[in-house]
Amino acid sequence: MSRTKINIPKRVLEKLYWEEGLSTIKIARIYSCDPMTVINRIRELAIPRKSASQARIRFPRANFSGNVTEKAYMLGLTDGDLNTYTLPGEQTVVARCHTTQEVQVVILEEVFSRYGRVSVSRSESNGFHVNCYLNRTFLFLVTEKKQMPCWLLSSNKTFQSYIAGYTDAEGNFILNQGRARFKIDSYDKKILMNIHDFLIRRGVSSILRRIAVAGSKWPGGKPINQDLWRINVNEAASLKLFIDMINPHLLHQTRKRQVELCLANIQQRCK
Repeated sequence: MSRTKINIPKRVLEKLYWEEGLSTIKIARIYSCDPMTVINRIRELAIPRKSASQARIRFPRANFSGNVTEKAYMLGLTDGDLNTYTLPGEQTVVARCHTTQEVQVVILEEVFSRYGRVSVSRSESNGFHVNCYLNRTFLFLVTEKKQMPCWLLSSNKTFQSYIAGYTDAEGNFILNQGRARFKIDSYDKKILMNIHDFLIRRGVSSILRRIAVAGSKWPGGKPINQDLWRINVNEAASLKLFIDMINPHLLHQTRKRQVELCLANIQQRCK
């Protein structure tokens, strides 16, 4: 028995197959026909077939917007908190992390869910495993990770967005001895040096120092295998200037609440 002839317009079939990411099996269900009929129609219309790795993609994915401010924030967040990778020949870029903070899960969903699937599962330690599955327009999260590309440093707005992403991952606004302060600790000296230099050139009194050497041990912890570095911004006017730079780009709700407390403290100190 011959298969039923179906008349799916080329534009409709391209949209279902490529833009919405449906398999030939799912398209066949829509049209109540055999999957081979859909495959034959794809061949007739000269629509490119998916590779094996593309065919394994089960969820729709969107291309990156191309917005450089958004890209800078993503890189900052990635450099601070995410492991990113892709496998040779695969169409998927994976950004993943383990976190104990639910607010961090919310950020990753807010940043990446419109581009691809964000999978969240509980870990044995009562934390969260988060995996974001993206297409290859996000390869920059792998190739430019911790590289400080020139485009990132060439604009105030883009680098401020990067610092916001890195701060959402690693930074803290705190009240210490009744005074608002900012600190960020990291093993990535190069990243902190770039942030520190950027702030100094823009009138922010930033302090960069090493707070622990490789091999030293935190109380109750294991020896660290790299030097640990810290940026502090303590002076009230500098902290206000720094907050004004990055606050529009912050997404972490805890950081934003910390900023409100610090601004209130600065206002009180400057009376």
